[in-house]
Amino acid sequence: MSGTYDVLNTLYLRAKDHMTADDLRKIGNTLTDDAVGLARQMSVVAGGLAAMMASDAERDTCTIATMLYALTDQFDTIAAMVEVGSEATFRAGELKKAAATKA
Repeated sequence: MSGTYDVLNTLYLRAKDHMTADDLRKIGNTLTDDAVGLARQMSVVAGGLAAMMASDAERDTCTIATMLYALTDQFDTIAAMVEVGSEATFRAGELKKAAATKA
């Protein structure tokens, strides 16, 4: 396994069959909401990078490279959060439907 994306997906795949619909819904909502916040933060960082690169001031290429690598990791995390959050929300709905059908 490498990266947050693989870790979150592996954990979810191993645990999903042991969670209740409420647990899945909470996980889905939390991950999705947090992904939105993280994406907004990354937008600010990307805008700052663009401004730094566009300025005529002396550029610190080491700092820019470090920030770009950080962006890469954060986008990977956001992708995992959205994917697992969406899947958990979907599965919660499926469990609720199955429970309603049995009732």
